[in-house]
Amino acid sequence: LQESWACAVRLGAAKPSEFTQVVVDTTVQEKNIAHPTDAKLAYRARERLVKLARQHGLKLRQSYVRVGKKALIKCQRYAHAKQFRRANRELRKLRTWLGRVIRDIERQIAKDAALQDIFRRELWQAERGPLSTRFSKAIWHEGALRPSVRSYRAAPRGCFSPF
Repeated sequence: LQESWACAVRLGAAKPSEFTQVVVDTTVQEKNIAHPTDAKLAYRARERLVKLARQHGLKLRQSYVRVGKKALIKCQRYAHAKQFRRANRELRKLRTWLGRVIRDIERQIAKDAALQDIFRRELWQAERGPLSTRFSKAIWHEGALRPSVRSYRAAPRGCFSPF
């Protein structure tokens, strides 16, 4: 926008005094929102847990990086082609792998209170979100952490700041 104004002033089409007040209509601006799907949420939860585990030196039995990515892509393709049984099979794999990573991390941090505090929020989100049958996708969507009243009561201490 500034470049456009500078160009207009250089060409003599406008004076700098004309730019003291600008009215901008933002009602038609598009947003590139990727809507959360169960598969994406499960994949993202596993990905975040694996990254956090690596940062804190936990040795996971298996991270499911390659097969997880393939399962996510397959799930999305099957759903697009309206092959929902196949899509749900891939989703079930993603949820299974997420559960295995969660249990592996929980076993390793069981005796370390400091690590439990570090992993508390991520583990709570992963267990509450993609693994549960009823969950609020808003917890993961666009990184927004604004819980509903019900989910705020269920949150472990230190997971949310009240709004």
